[in-house]
Amino acid sequence: MFVKEGYDWVRVSIEDLLYIESDGNYLTFKEKSRKILTRMTMTEALEMLPQKHFFRIHKSYLVNLKHIQKIEKHQVSVLGNELVPISANARDEFMEALRQTWNVK
Repeated sequence: MFVKEGYDWVRVSIEDLLYIESDGNYLTFKEKSRKILTRMTMTEALEMLPQKHFFRIHKSYLVNLKHIQKIEKHQVSVLGNELVPISANARDEFMEALRQTWNVK
């Protein structure tokens, strides 16, 4: 997919996308090797991404379920030891999404 960064359109690799962080009307797309800042809402990003692989674990974060390395009580660790918070409200639904994605009981 492509997102606008400044005046340029930049390709974002969905496979390499670790998570997306929201800050108002700006999103930071965090890939394995770079960050891309764009003016977009979280709702717009959700519409562009495959729902099967991405989950909103916090008001300000979407995470790629494929890159989760470790789940702790209040955060997850994604590839490269990036820490992403989990909201208490989203935790149960997040665990269910993981079970469905990875067939974990």
